[in-house]
Amino acid sequence: MNDQEQVIHIKILDRSYPIKCPANEALQLQESAHYLDQQMKQLKQSGGGQNPERLAIVAALNLCNELMLHKRQKNQSIDAMNEQIKLLQQRIQKFLKTKESVTA
Repeated sequence: MNDQEQVIHIKILDRSYPIKCPANEALQLQESAHYLDQQMKQLKQSGGGQNPERLAIVAALNLCNELMLHKRQKNQSIDAMNEQIKLLQQRIQKFLKTKESVTA
């Protein structure tokens, strides 16, 4: 382990796990672990079973689905912005052509 890495202990379903990570990512990893812990506890309370492996798989699938939804939304936003940029470029080009023909 180098100077920029550290071991942090995260807690999921009341079980502690030592995880090595870069020092500048420790806070984000702890936040992610806390979020995962909350998701797994909710699944457990809603009758998702007592098997930690099953809870982890269902939580991972839910989180992957959430991630994919956010990616799709981001891509749709990017596509919409690109379309707006194209429309603005066309309007600018049309305006410049009109301006050139008036001054010529």
